[in-house]
Amino acid sequence: MTVIGYYDNKIYYRVRNNIDCMNMDDSNYKIVKTLYKGYNNNYKYFHDGYYYYVITKAGTIHMIGNDDSNLYRVKLMMIQNLR
Repeated sequence: MTVIGYYDNKIYYRVRNNIDCMNMDDSNYKIVKTLYKGYNNNYKYFHDGYYYYVITKAGTIHMIGNDDSNLYRVKLMMIQNLR
């Protein structure tokens, strides 16, 4: 499943462990933020200028072996300014 978000005239999307973006005219592709190293990124959503996600080691939140129970939120405008 590909998660896509639109914010501030850019399209944001996740590729592996990164959030990438591009202009609305399909130009200027960039990796704008590496979210984490390794493991899975599940339950991911773009909403109102933010990207929300959960890191899971066992595939889903309820599986034994997950030691990270945090919900992460990244503001897309902050990402855009980090380039």
